[in-house]
Amino acid sequence: MPYTAGMAGRRQSWATEAAARGLIAAVDAAVALGEPERITAALRALLCAAIRRAELRLPAEVFRPHPEHYARRELYRSPALGYSLIAMTWGPLQGTGIHDHGGLWCVEGVCHGTLEIVPFERIAERDGLVQLEPRGVIDAVAGSAGSLIPPHEYHLIRNPSREETAVSLHIYADRMERCRVFEPLGAGWHRPREQRLHLDLHARVPRRRRLAAILAASAEVAEPVDAADSKSAAGDSVWVRVPPSAPASRCRDRPLRGAA
Repeated sequence: MPYTAGMAGRRQSWATEAAARGLIAAVDAAVALGEPERITAALRALLCAAIRRAELRLPAEVFRPHPEHYARRELYRSPALGYSLIAMTWGPLQGTGIHDHGGLWCVEGVCHGTLEIVPFERIAERDGLVQLEPRGVIDAVAGSAGSLIPPHEYHLIRNPSREETAVSLHIYADRMERCRVFEPLGAGWHRPREQRLHLDLHARVPRRRRLAAILAASAEVAEPVDAADSKSAAGDSVWVRVPPSAPASRCRDRPLRGAA
């Protein structure tokens, strides 16, 4: 269910630690599946179900955009499995340039607003440069989720709205502390540059509230979702990064917009 202004009071209804741990246990079970394809399919279904049922109750800080760029706020890091949950806040027209995920798989769910995701395929490499080609524009609405598995990890994200803030929740295989960004040179060629990533201190979520504020998980959502059931569980709102030979779900081809 999309977040609306009428639900503002629910932002402050922090989940109990026990309830939050229920969904964390489900994420643990999905990550324990071992294979990236099975892990990401299970996590897509899990995020879609939680968002649609309004069981994701993110802390109020997550809804405060940074005035200069999109914000990254860590909500949880698994001490045993290493994965991390990052809330990202996208102010109006904020976005990224083309980047990769440093070789990490990732599942991204849209909690509020709409995001545009433009996936790219690596076509060629020459003299330290990379040729990338866009593969349409994915409209990721609230309640949808998608995944990126290397080497299909090149993309950009932006909030197309001039008025609304968008919020997304990202589950990474590990703490993502650096990636490569790609400077366009023309004719699809890009110069890669390594970039270190930082968590935002602006409206940071206090450590003591991070886990308890993540989710109000029901027993139904807390059950692990097997990858084989992910398509029927998630329904049409799942978008997924697919090989270039296959059509992208919820993807429409149109001229590429520049990132903010």
